[in-house]
Amino acid sequence: MTRREGSTGLPIGRFHWRLFALIGAGMFFDGLDSYVAGGVLGSLTQTGWSTLALNAHFISATLSA
Repeated sequence: MTRREGSTGLPIGRFHWRLFALIGAGMFFDGLDSYVAGGVLGSLTQTGWSTLALNAHFISATLSA
């Protein structure tokens, strides 16, 4: 079995690598969004512009979109 073959011995083509890159990029930006939103929402809560309930709604909305 070579690097170009999956665990079943079937070849992995360009489509599979592109799909893997697309999924990886999506996961990266989803994590980046959550990381940045956490800092911003923490600051907004500290200054009184937001509440914990509103923060929960915001994070849930961004994860489900």
